[in-house]
Amino acid sequence: GTGGGTGGGINPCVVGDTPIEQFDGEWKRIDACQEGTLWADVGIEPNLLTKLKASPRVAKVRRVRSANGCEVVCTDGESFMTNRTDYRGTFLHRLRINDPVLTKIDGRVVQSKIAEISEYLGEEIVYTPSLSNSKLFIGGEWKPSWWQRMISRVRTGRKVRGGFVLHNRKPGDPFFD
Repeated sequence: GTGGGTGGGINPCVVGDTPIEQFDGEWKRIDACQEGTLWADVGIEPNLLTKLKASPRVAKVRRVRSANGCEVVCTDGESFMTNRTDYRGTFLHRLRINDPVLTKIDGRVVQSKIAEISEYLGEEIVYTPSLSNSKLFIGGEWKPSWWQRMISRVRTGRKVRGGFVLHNRKPGDPFFD
């Protein structure tokens, strides 16, 4: 697939096993997160997870992969930050292959291009967070090529983590549309 499409529901959600960066630098699956925890974003201020809603029924999901190796499985309604001034994010269903997106790898925010938007992978229970402050969060996994992995290990001496810079914008919110 080359585009996000328009089907499969529009809820802004990620699947339950999606790793989310916590403010303390640890990563935790979204389905294991609890309200009241602090999530990392792209700045120095944390976001408070005020509510985490599991979908009442399954939703169609796709895998999104960036050229620099970040990957997330989400609905067409998930909102990706495309640059540092895209304060409201852009819904996946509006994005295409080669569009820019922001990623955060090893603490650095890096713009990359979308390398893949898969066809629908199936239907899963998905999770929608409500956050304070910037409403941004870091979700997904960095799945580097073997040479990216070797370079990062040599540079840092440890396993490097990363994901997409996502926004918990809700479709239909009059402030954003």
